[in-house]
Amino acid sequence: MPLACNHLIMKKYIFTLLLLLTVSLLSTNLLLPKVDSADIVFAQNMSDHHDQAIEMSFVVLANSENSNLRGLAYDIINTQATQRGMMMGWLQNWDEPLNSDLDHAQMEAMGMASGAEMERLYELEASELDSLFMELMIRHHMGGIDMAEIYVEEGEYDLLIDLAETMIAGQRGEIEYLDSLYETFTGN
Repeated sequence: MPLACNHLIMKKYIFTLLLLLTVSLLSTNLLLPKVDSADIVFAQNMSDHHDQAIEMSFVVLANSENSNLRGLAYDIINTQATQRGMMMGWLQNWDEPLNSDLDHAQMEAMGMASGAEMERLYELEASELDSLFMELMIRHHMGGIDMAEIYVEEGEYDLLIDLAETMIAGQRGEIEYLDSLYETFTGN
């Protein structure tokens, strides 16, 4: 057998071994990034947190007459739905539940609206809706920032830490914008 043929067979053999090793490592999750409970809990809790912000924003998008608030609501829907999708994808990849089991006290600590506040948001119209949305979303974002800042200190998964830092910056900017809208809206 010519030397070139042996060399080709050896390359195929090495390639096959490397392929099998890679598949084996992937199937045992050894190549998955390091995650700990802080990563999992943050992804679950922030997914639920984002879900409520998206819901509130859809109410405003559908019912507000304020073009500035409707524009912000549209941005919140798109940004937070994308971020939520990323976190849910990671949770699926980690074989973890997609949602948390938050109780009312935990939801309140995270700045989330109560069931009664959400019902009221659905019932209000025009300026009353706008005012309540701004109040709820400012509180909601402040709670989200607190969650993200704690996670940045405790987390292990670099991509999720980067996302949390992006959330902090984005939500701070949205709070500033909401504050300016609220001042214009109330005349204060």
